[in-house]
Amino acid sequence: MEPSAIQEQIDIIRRATEKALKSKEATLIFLVSAGIINPDEDKRSSPKVRKTKK
Repeated sequence: MEPSAIQEQIDIIRRATEKALKSKEATLIFLVSAGIINPDEDKRSSPKVRKTKK
């Protein structure tokens, strides 16, 4: 892979991470869409958090 392509992917990941860190809701959306968490299976999630997913 070309160094410029690697750098472009790193920049994309950085922008996505910055966007996800703006709020708890944005973080939840990021983690759910990445398949990292499933709030319906996480019993520690509050009803408000589950509601934002729908």
